[in-house]
Amino acid sequence: MGQIRSDIGLISGINTADIINQLIEIESQPAVRVQQQNDTLQEQQQAFAGLSAQLLSLKLTAGRLTTPSTFSATTSASSDEAVATVSSGAGATPGDFRFSVRRLVSAQQTVTSGFRDRETTPVAPDGGLLTFNRGEARLDRETRLEELNGGAGVQRGKIKITDLDRNSATVDLSDAITLQDVVAKINDASIGVRAEIDAGGLVVRDITGQTSGGGDRSLIIADLGNTNTATQLGIAGDTDTGELTGAPLYTIGDDTVLANLNDGLGVRTSGANDLQITAADGQVFNIALTAGFDNDRFAGNRGRDRL
Repeated sequence: MGQIRSDIGLISGINTADIINQLIEIESQPAVRVQQQNDTLQEQQQAFAGLSAQLLSLKLTAGRLTTPSTFSATTSASSDEAVATVSSGAGATPGDFRFSVRRLVSAQQTVTSGFRDRETTPVAPDGGLLTFNRGEARLDRETRLEELNGGAGVQRGKIKITDLDRNSATVDLSDAITLQDVVAKINDASIGVRAEIDAGGLVVRDITGQTSGGGDRSLIIADLGNTNTATQLGIAGDTDTGELTGAPLYTIGDDTVLANLNDGLGVRTSGANDLQITAADGQVFNIALTAGFDNDRFAGNRGRDRL
């Protein structure tokens, strides 16, 4: 039994449905183009919105350039948070700072032995006077390496020492904080030398009992690597006498801090004119070492003269 297809004419045999669809497609082309234009406009609108957001962000960022605090803001980071944490604020000096941790602070408490009464037994039994001395005034106080060489300090590193018995040792001073640390590390080396502080510098002596052999045996101290530790400690060199006397280390220089003078007691300031200098032409200069001005410049001469 045959079938009749509705899209083909019974008499003409023409595919009318296909013709109608094509005619509809042709008629709808303007609407398709309009839709495509709408899609393009929407994409452009989204692009302009993104560009506007970026321009706004650029405007806000550029606006910060007019704020002085933008240029004084700093960030900081510690290479080992387990040892030390760090934070910085406006005005902090940018740079790479290294710290050597030698000792951890600990609490200490000292209690007197007490007295049986408050009014009869004198504190000084012999009728003498009580004298209080600041610890900084002691000649054997610890001297920090950064105070040496006129405030320029000492570059920390390794040095090599050879005694008269031709034994050599590498002494690591990279974590030394004070001059006393340097002496202790040299004396702990496994060779026959002994170091001490004398006459404002270091003296290293050979204790092997050997004597010089016409230059064949010498006490030698040298720098290692790229550091000048031995040189800046004033002990780099060699001698066949068995004793090497270093150069004076505690000197006054451009970077000397006034608070380090006089065995750490510093320099007393009055807040007014502390010094008066009369020049050769009779001109008088009044110098005020103002409070807080404890570095190395005189305040009264606009920083032209230095200690």
